[in-house]
Amino acid sequence: MAIVGLNRETAVLLASLLDADGIQVIKVLNPDLEDISRLTQYPHIDIIIDTTHNASISARLRKLPLKKVDVISGLGARILFCSIRKGQPGEKDGILQSLEEIHEALYLTKNKAEILKVILNTAIKTSRADCGSLMLLDPSKRTLTIEASFGLEESVIVSSICCPLMFGDEPVGVINISSKNPDRIFASKDVEFLEELARLTAKVIKNSRDYESNPHSTY
Repeated sequence: MAIVGLNRETAVLLASLLDADGIQVIKVLNPDLEDISRLTQYPHIDIIIDTTHNASISARLRKLPLKKVDVISGLGARILFCSIRKGQPGEKDGILQSLEEIHEALYLTKNKAEILKVILNTAIKTSRADCGSLMLLDPSKRTLTIEASFGLEESVIVSSICCPLMFGDEPVGVINISSKNPDRIFASKDVEFLEELARLTAKVIKNSRDYESNPHSTY
């Protein structure tokens, strides 16, 4: 992976990433001094972490001719990589605590697609699942639409958990995860974790919708 941005957030994030198993930071790029197109010299990059909070830089990163590259924010990277090690139950509380910060950060409400992807990946990696999806409810059409997913072969019979996203009595969507590994059967602790993750996700969605309808509001 690569990090774009030379700031305090990058320094904190880099220290955490260097301690994480299976993660290799190939390049830290300062966009004030270097052309971001230099990242094309590293064709094996699969993730670019953008800590600049600059919309134009983020848009340019997404247009780079690199295959299968995800561009995520610094907070998204911290939640997805730094809190997760090997999916042990004792570490799940830390992940949920990190997710509590999402609804406090207003800039994330402008990037809902990325946050939903981060939340789904968090659910899948922490539960050691193979696939899953997150669907949101359209109240006017009374339909569920898949907003984030990680593929599943239809011919495979899986162990899965499907959990509604509820904000109080208001349904906002569904998150589900599945395992194609016959040795990975979900247990009650996995259900409890996903229920708590779903509660926090519903809060994120509700705050995001409130912000979209009233961009001058504060939390």
